Amino acid sequence: MGRSRGVASAGSRIVASARSGEAGLTLSVTSSNPTLVSPSLAGSTLTLALAPNLGGTATVTVRATDPA
Repeated sequence: MGRSRGVASAGSRIVASARSGEAGLTLSVTSSNPTLVSPSLAGSTLTLALAPNLGGTATVTVRATDPA
């Protein structure tokens, strides 16, 4: 999954999914502004919930950690 920047309308949900070639990776996600963008992971599916009627910027960081 590549890195992208864009504009989404307020109240939108953006969902992306990625396959990992490596078994056992631990995925985590954080937002620098969770009031504006609330990220969540379910398996390898990333969902970004955008707050309605708010503007601003947020950096969403996705980490894949190999526990081995």
